[in-house]
Amino acid sequence: MTDPTGTAVPPGPSTGGGPAAGTSAPASSGRRRAATSALVAALAATAVLTLSPTGAGWTWAPPVEELRWYAAGLGRPGTLVQLLGNLLLLVPAALAASRLRPGPAHVPALVASAAGVAVAVEVLQLVTAAGRVVSPVDALLNTAGAAAAVVVAAAVTVPSRRRRAPGDGPRGPAPAPVAHGRSPVTSPG
Repeated sequence: MTDPTGTAVPPGPSTGGGPAAGTSAPASSGRRRAATSALVAALAATAVLTLSPTGAGWTWAPPVEELRWYAAGLGRPGTLVQLLGNLLLLVPAALAASRLRPGPAHVPALVASAAGVAVAVEVLQLVTAAGRVVSPVDALLNTAGAAAAVVVAAAVTVPSRRRRAPGDGPRGPAPAPVAHGRSPVTSPG
């Protein structure tokens, strides 16, 4: 196949010939499938944990009262379990989503998505009347935990992408150009 200028183009993804030589498309798609499966599993677990019936009706937790409850009960195991559970609830989903959309550029969208899921959980707890406590503080804690996970995941993925400068090969910087078989001439400073 040739490009518009008549230069030969090797078969690759853009020409319909499969992955270009030296690419890791199959491994990449395998990682993508694994991350997608992990995200679906994490969201399913979130639904089971937050929407399973625990009684009938629902209870509203006024935010100020709930914050006082957390502050007064930090030494009690039940309060700590509730606090940590809310902070960690969306972390698995956030980490899986971060694998699908890595890097700092995607942090705002991933945090917004986590906030949407957290609010959806609270709304579903309200409309299903399954005996759950409906709380905006829970949604904020869910979002805060997911946001922390997304930020850490983005920070961890950035250094591996910045190790090479543009033009660097797999073994380091590209050699300096040589003019007419001679070493480049440097001018005295």
